[in-house]
Amino acid sequence: MADDQDLEKFVMNSLNAGQTPEAVRAAMMEAGWSAQKADKALTAYKETPWGVPVPVKRSSFAARDFAFYASIFLSLYISVYFLNAAIFDILNVLLPQSDTYVEPDADLRRSLATVIVFLPVYIYLAQKADAQKRTDPACRMSGSRQWLTYLTLVMGGLTVLICLSGLTATLLGGESSLRLVLKYGSVLATALVVMRFYYKDIRSDEGSEPHAKTAQV
Repeated sequence: MADDQDLEKFVMNSLNAGQTPEAVRAAMMEAGWSAQKADKALTAYKETPWGVPVPVKRSSFAARDFAFYASIFLSLYISVYFLNAAIFDILNVLLPQSDTYVEPDADLRRSLATVIVFLPVYIYLAQKADAQKRTDPACRMSGSRQWLTYLTLVMGGLTVLICLSGLTATLLGGESSLRLVLKYGSVLATALVVMRFYYKDIRSDEGSEPHAKTAQV
């Protein structure tokens, strides 16, 4: 990205001029850049005993990075989808449309089995990603991670709006039932929990963007 290249060029010129990394970082943050952006730019160069910074060798992990974060979010999507499917099946048993008893069928077993398999995978990969963020600040600014996080937020927001509109239409039509309301509530609750978690996560990683100081007239 052009912004990253500009920052790295600034870091190189500043280090060549004899400035310390701390002073360079402070200058970037004063100009309005986040701490994460400043740290990422500083990691692009390594100081040498003779005072000329050397660029750090970069390996191209774009494909592997995308595959890793795609696995996290896909396992999340599958877990959430089948968790709601299992809740729907349970509600169908507990609150049948007629007075006849409805036995749990293969769909419920399949949904529960999918959640049992995919949810631990998501938890393991998410914890691994969190550990990487703590040891390597550059992981916080991963393009793949940011794109997938914001895509998840958009999908969650659309899910909430669709559920609210569907529930409103049902209530206006006079077809409401406890089972239907609970199904909508299940989808809304899971969507809001996921959105809240990833919104706080991305905000904590990006930090509060400092505003550039306005000039005094």
